[in-house]
Order: sequence, then structure tokens, then C-alpha cells
Amino acid sequence: MGGVLIVVGPSGFLGAKSGVMFLLVVLVGLASPSVAGILMTGLVDGRAGLSEFRSRLLKWRIGARWSSLATYKPR
Repeated sequence: MGGVLIVVGPSGFLGAKSGVMFLLVVLVGLASPSVAGILMTGLVDGRAGLSEFRSRLLKWRIGARWSSLATYKPR
């Protein structure tokens, strides 16, 4: 997260005293590993790899009872 150090630095190298620039740098820094992983999966394994990735991401491995317990909101 070197970008954060440049923005926040001792006096804010980029003059980014506004929270918008800081928020942008933090969001890009947080999303970068995920985007790189998805891109590498696509490059190495192609459409089949991305399809498997998506199916694993959307697969639920808990029973309906636990799912209902997790979404229960007492009044």
C-alpha cells in the first residue's frame, strides 16, 4: 500500500488533503489483489477456469437450517 504512504505522507505529497483521493487510493489498494487473481485465473485457465471460479464462489456449503439462523433477526 505504498500509494497510501504517498498520499498521506508527512505533508501529503500529492496535496491530497481531501478524503476523496485517500478513499480512492485505499479502495484501489484493497481491490488490486482480487482483480489480479481473477485476471491470472483467466489468463492461465481461460473461460473454464473463470467458470469454475464463479461456481465455487456461488456454491453454498451450509444447510438451510444454518442459513435461516444466520438471517434471523429478532424483533
